[in-house]
Amino acid sequence: MSDLDDEDMEVFKPMGVDPGHSVLFTSMDTNRQCLRLTNPEFYHRIGHMRRRYTRQNNAEQCGINPIMSSLPTKKTVSVPRWMAYCRQLCLCLPSLTNFYGSAFTNDRFLAYVSKQKILDEAVNIFVSGGRKYKKSKAR
Repeated sequence: MSDLDDEDMEVFKPMGVDPGHSVLFTSMDTNRQCLRLTNPEFYHRIGHMRRRYTRQNNAEQCGINPIMSSLPTKKTVSVPRWMAYCRQLCLCLPSLTNFYGSAFTNDRFLAYVSKQKILDEAVNIFVSGGRKYKKSKAR
């Protein structure tokens, strides 16, 4: 704070930030204005649930769910169980790579772009209140 001069202090808004479990972040300034971004709001804005629902529907239609459920667990310390998992995976691998191959490349890219946008908006909420708190100045 020693590098701020008087002009900076006039427009400087000190805010406390608290990351949480159900809220991505909560910040509060000296006037008790509360700015927050909740986890459900974050996942809704990046389209996580919509893409997950689409992926699950595609898996049901293509018959991938029985294949995935037939695989033994990979979380084991037993070498024979691990080998059984590897053998079963090798048998199912062609159908899994056909389903999960290039079809979801666009979804992964859209998820990446959406996540970058919401992280930018989270920073914008700190700096200027963001679109969420200034409805009249929406981009």
